[in-house]
Amino acid sequence: MNTPLVTVITSYYNDQAFLKDAIDSVLAQTYKNWELILINHASTDNSRDIAHSYKDARIKHIDLHQNYGATGNFLVQTGLKNANGEFIKFLSADDILKPNALNILLQAALTNQADLVFGNLEFIDIQKNLLGKNWFEHHYPILGDEIAYLQVLLQGINPLPFPGNFIRKNVIEQIHLDCSIILNADMCNWAEILLNGGKLCFVKEPAVLYRLHSGQMCSVHAYDNIIKRSAFEAVRFIKVFLQSSLSVNKIKELLPLDPYAQLLTETDSLLVPFVLAHHVAYHTKNIFYRWSARLALADILDNPILRAAIEQKFSFSIKNIRQEITENPIYLSHNPPIREASFSTLGYYFFRKLFSIILLRDYRHKKQFSKKKVV
Repeated sequence: MNTPLVTVITSYYNDQAFLKDAIDSVLAQTYKNWELILINHASTDNSRDIAHSYKDARIKHIDLHQNYGATGNFLVQTGLKNANGEFIKFLSADDILKPNALNILLQAALTNQADLVFGNLEFIDIQKNLLGKNWFEHHYPILGDEIAYLQVLLQGINPLPFPGNFIRKNVIEQIHLDCSIILNADMCNWAEILLNGGKLCFVKEPAVLYRLHSGQMCSVHAYDNIIKRSAFEAVRFIKVFLQSSLSVNKIKELLPLDPYAQLLTETDSLLVPFVLAHHVAYHTKNIFYRWSARLALADILDNPILRAAIEQKFSFSIKNIRQEITENPIYLSHNPPIREASFSTLGYYFFRKLFSIILLRDYRHKKQFSKKKVV
């Protein structure tokens, strides 16, 4: 039986309430040929003491002397630099591996010659009680092939459960790990692996207990921060597609209903970036995707050779993109211009203003009452 080394990578920051469960779940694996890399993200609680209390020789400790914010590809890079395994399993400090997790994920990868495997998740609460739901049945069903997942990712939706990940190390080492993003970091990684021809497979059997609690980065309690980051990260994410090297056949598969994609022939490989940028700029709802795609179109049309080829093939020129920008402007400011605001938007601002006036009047009333009371 083939028993390659599996590297489990867990970063932690002030996770003293959960870290022991995560480490114990790795130690309890039925598959024994693993190493565990624990990355201390400059914790200020007892997390480091908990981690270092384990004396198993398969556990490696890395202490960062500075907190770089939430996890993301910076910590992925740190883990990979110290990993010896043929396969990588990223495990969040608040999640728990089921005892046979590494075994079933590894066997799926080997049997299917897959580069990227996702096991099912069972949702639990903060006290580790099962919530009766799993990812593939109650959150996002298993789709078709890699193209089907790329089509969903292109819409800005992530159907792939990060806690269930299992990856060939040499595959993730070949992609660009964008360290500027957090929320979309895994989406960027999955998209680039699939765009590069990586093979995907799934394990319907639950491999991970996924804990839901208010301290998670993706929790509803972090909604404000999610909104603030999402616009910037959307632009970074769509660049993974726009800068990819898709073949003519792949772009036809990815965009089966796009008329420009279907016009391409085998000799039109240089026009693939234009077709993808045009599709995103004209056919997606996410304004930040469209904004990024318009910039890509401008760069492409700035090349005289490509511009001539595009005009000949699609009868599309700089005039068309100027017209689109004029007729369908994109406003990236937080508040839309008044002439673009709907009645409901104007109503919101009116009532917000009214509410502010009421609050100010109430504040002044209380202040006056306080002065009288002192006298």
